Amino acid sequence: LGDVYKRQKYIKTFKTITSDKLEVIGVSVKEGQDLTGTELGPEALRQAGLMKVLEDLGWNVVDHGNIVSQELALTGDEIPASEIEKYYTTLKHADLLGKTCQSLHNKVKEFSSRNSFSLVLGGDHGIATGTISGLIETYPDLKIIWVDAHGDCNIPESSPSGNYHGMPVAHLLGWFKKQVKGFEWLTTKLKPENIVFIGLRDIDEDEKDLLNNNKIKYFSIHEIDKYGIGEIMENTIKYLGLDKEGQHAVHLSYDIDAVDHSHVPGTGTRARGGLSYSCLLYTSPSPRDS
Repeated sequence: LGDVYKRQKYIKTFKTITSDKLEVIGVSVKEGQDLTGTELGPEALRQAGLMKVLEDLGWNVVDHGNIVSQELALTGDEIPASEIEKYYTTLKHADLLGKTCQSLHNKVKEFSSRNSFSLVLGGDHGIATGTISGLIETYPDLKIIWVDAHGDCNIPESSPSGNYHGMPVAHLLGWFKKQVKGFEWLTTKLKPENIVFIGLRDIDEDEKDLLNNNKIKYFSIHEIDKYGIGEIMENTIKYLGLDKEGQHAVHLSYDIDAVDHSHVPGTGTRARGGLSYSCLLYTSPSPRDS
């Protein structure tokens, strides 16, 4: 009975979500960048025992399996010549990624609309476009804590690779000047004051200008080393207004490359000098406890 009580007490710390249902969806996709392996992320997490951990915390877990990008049917329609100037044509696999993110958007919107905790398992951070846009449908003032080595806020004009995994935040913020084939459904926008980056250390020059010119709040790994993760998270909570009375929906978006690659050698986008394992763990309970 003591363990049951502790689990129920944990779930009751969440103010916006009053249900004990936690709905899981995996997204098996590799097309957001040039390496293979990211599509294996959801199953790797399940095999590592994630569902048992969630159940031990007291959640009523419902696993909806995976959205598999390779199984999605594309229309194959070409952009009409009269419309081509309205579209970006340099993004790799845009149509397939758009379909994948749309499917995820619909799932997360469904989960959140019934007051469930939504947990998305991925491997490619480009899927965040589907997750966050789906949550914003339910929580228009959604707050985002983005834990990552990279800003993921390039625009097609500044992207050195054309890979979508480096662009989802810019897309969500409405910085794209043209349409993207496959993403015509994306109409929701993230408010720039509603996101904070934690752990940045590998940012393109144009990307840095975009962050600064748009006054996006971020804490670099240098600031974490200087002030400590505790103070950084306190400042994040205050900046997002999570310390004030009322209910605030918060989404934590993690990229494993935020952690130093000595702890996670399997990441495909290594950047030296990342977060320690204990620092990463600290980022999770802070917003919940607010």
